[in-house]
Amino acid sequence: MTETQKVVEPAPAPKVPAVEDLSHAIEKTVVRQADEQVHCVRVFGDRYRCNWWVRTSTTDDWLSFTTGSIRKSQFLRANKQADKLVIEELGKPG
Repeated sequence: MTETQKVVEPAPAPKVPAVEDLSHAIEKTVVRQADEQVHCVRVFGDRYRCNWWVRTSTTDDWLSFTTGSIRKSQFLRANKQADKLVIEELGKPG
């Protein structure tokens, strides 16, 4: 006697609407000191990691950015609400 096995395929995951990447808008918005450059990367969804870089070299050649250091690093949540950028700092002590 042979048995037939039914293969059950998982249901497709529900489609989640794409969230706009706000990295560049965040870089332009966050507060920085005059000697800092901010680089922001979307981690997933509405979560971002921003680093405040400061150059350790006074020259303006291409290598000077690679010889800098991170002064501050912060995880953020960012969304647009009524065309306004809303940024929330994550991981800050209560």
